[in-house]
Amino acid sequence: MNEKSYTTKARLFKTELKKVMDGDRKVRMSKGEEYVELRQGERFRQCYKPDTPVLEELPEYWFVSRYGTVLTFETGKIKCLRNSPQVCKSYPKITYLDRSDNTKKHCIRVHDLVALVYGSDVFGKANELLQEKGKSAFGSNADPDNVQGHHIADKENIYDPNNVQLMRSGLHRAIELCCKATDEDIDKQAQRAQIMMHELEKDTHGKPAVITESITKDGVTRSHIRADLVEGKAVLHLRRKEDVEFLRTFFFGLRNVLLARKYDFEDLTLDN
Repeated sequence: MNEKSYTTKARLFKTELKKVMDGDRKVRMSKGEEYVELRQGERFRQCYKPDTPVLEELPEYWFVSRYGTVLTFETGKIKCLRNSPQVCKSYPKITYLDRSDNTKKHCIRVHDLVALVYGSDVFGKANELLQEKGKSAFGSNADPDNVQGHHIADKENIYDPNNVQLMRSGLHRAIELCCKATDEDIDKQAQRAQIMMHELEKDTHGKPAVITESITKDGVTRSHIRADLVEGKAVLHLRRKEDVEFLRTFFFGLRNVLLARKYDFEDLTLDN
């Protein structure tokens, strides 16, 4: 695709979008008769971007907002391809045709699409996998060397680019396993922590990590793993349970694993 084609498409889309936003903000779904109303001031970015992993393989007529709304301008008229709910039990996906073979279809989760377009943080080996595998990096979750979007703080605003961190699937599964630990004994908690640290080492090239935990005034906790990577500093953001006492118990078991593996550990701290 030449530069003129996709930049022209973006310019024409912007003109048509202004008409919609100055009017009733309603656009028709790409399939069916239903209309959806865009949010006041909702902004969109073109999904296609040349010389950029994955984005260079997307349709140049797709545009997405930070709310997960995907619009298509394929026919020269704006239609809604996906009006994604902000809270959902399963993550919506969107399908597109292969650029070189229109008999092949690919899909990507909408929150992963938003993360790519709006530049969410990419942790560790995920960046390398995106470079190597392109659109195939968002294939089956069963492949530990695919890429997934991890929600940092919560799952109530799943499309917020600041709430998504792209990471290797194997590490993501290990994190989710640790986060689901509740009233299990220390040995099981430590075992899960050990699995997580084993996966983390794959992304940090075996470099030491520092785990810290902070508890905010409202009792919500935030974990961070700082890892020294070959290419520089990186921060892996984690969610943890809100029960402070449980956290202390959990990290007591985690501390033993970390000390045995020569990781530095910082105690739980209460934010002022």
